[in-house]
Amino acid sequence: MFVVGGNGYVGSALVGLAPDDAVVVSRAGTEPGAVAWSDLPRALAETTAPVIVWLLDGAKHDEPARLAELIKAVPPGAHVAYVSTCTVYGDQPGEPCTEDAPLELLAPHARVKAAGEQALAAAQISTTVLRLGALYGPDPRGDRRDRVEQWLTEASDHGTVTVPDPAHWRGWLHRDQAARALLAAARMRVAGVFNVSSADATFADAAGPAADWFAARVVGSDAPDPLNYRIDSSRAREAGILSVLPDEDLPACTTAFAKAHWPHANNG
Repeated sequence: MFVVGGNGYVGSALVGLAPDDAVVVSRAGTEPGAVAWSDLPRALAETTAPVIVWLLDGAKHDEPARLAELIKAVPPGAHVAYVSTCTVYGDQPGEPCTEDAPLELLAPHARVKAAGEQALAAAQISTTVLRLGALYGPDPRGDRRDRVEQWLTEASDHGTVTVPDPAHWRGWLHRDQAARALLAAARMRVAGVFNVSSADATFADAAGPAADWFAARVVGSDAPDPLNYRIDSSRAREAGILSVLPDEDLPACTTAFAKAHWPHANNG
């Protein structure tokens, strides 16, 4: 299993779940056991029915160009687990969006990811598309402050928690849930498009526990938020791709992080 983006926030969690199966693909390939991007075509050609997990984060990593290179290098029998995003649904605040809902590509990241989905489909490569919800969950490496840590820190320092729009909905997903979903998709090699989100909540409800810990307020950002959607992940649950463990929900994660770092705060 070749993991493109295996050093990142979700990728590192995936590699931790399958250290004997995962091969990190990085720019230089200098990490122990890693493969350099330039050597990936050869490594794929030498592997029978390889699986590639694609975790590059949109335009920041020149994803369209890199994905085009991968498509040229994918040998027969390969399978790709492609990380996409629920932001492709845009502004649809009514019923939860299934995978068949029309796309509203209102954000640049959504447009990059939708183009990636289309490119893999056009190339007729066996692919699991995982449209991930808004991610949260502590990074044990300390490399990235997730939403929970950001919200609690702002509440502690300023008495506010700033979100895009308190009334707008998102589907939410714990980092570890995302990693398990990718591992399941890679091992099962099930083709199709799957929403992967474990809970729906408005930003007011999602950030509320962080604000409450310090008797702070949830406030909206000055910038407009074009996105507003809820997610139906029934297909991923039924396929065995999405699994949810106790204490992975946003309130539980917020409380655990707050108790660990601000035990004597308002609600400590």
